[in-house]
Amino acid sequence: MSEVISWLKSIHARLVEHVAALGDEDLGAKRAANWGEMKETRWLISVLIQHDTYHAGEINHVRSLLTANDKWKWG
Repeated sequence: MSEVISWLKSIHARLVEHVAALGDEDLGAKRAANWGEMKETRWLISVLIQHDTYHAGEINHVRSLLTANDKWKWG
């Protein structure tokens, strides 16, 4: 698990680095989505964030079902 978490942190850092390097004009540029449709870069970034957030919620929900505890461990 620690290897997976390290990998995810590394990939996330690369994503943040690439997005931070984009200029305002880049955000409006159209790029191919993974299904081939052309979308504005800002839209693709937004969908990526929403997608990851959705799955984080799914993981937390399954965790709470398996442990019968819906509390955050630091809360």
